[in-house]
Amino acid sequence: MRVANIHHGEPPTLAHFFRKELWRGSSGLRAFFAHGMPLHELPSLAFPIYHGVGLVLVFAACVAVALGGSWLWPVAAVGFVLLPAVLLALKTSIQVKRPTAILPLAVLYFTYGLARLVALFKR
Repeated sequence: MRVANIHHGEPPTLAHFFRKELWRGSSGLRAFFAHGMPLHELPSLAFPIYHGVGLVLVFAACVAVALGGSWLWPVAAVGFVLLPAVLLALKTSIQVKRPTAILPLAVLYFTYGLARLVALFKR
């Protein structure tokens, strides 16, 4: 039996990229448990879970501000959410020797984490 692989190119927009990662991640949790919870697959689950925790922190920090708290909390929470995407973008841009790619890569990594987070709750 022969198996063919067809590559339709890269997604042309961020929305297409999001939908593609949402589809790819929709079976991530089931596959992780079905494959015996291999450690090498743990980062693909940890990254979206980190995004979810970060977004909950951002929401909680905004509620705290509405109740009279400091603006420092939402700023710190947003930094917490964005940190992995920025670090991964920095690492990748250094590897490919393209420092101007840091911002677009950070947006892409953040979008990836967000799509994979949403995919964890998709049935």
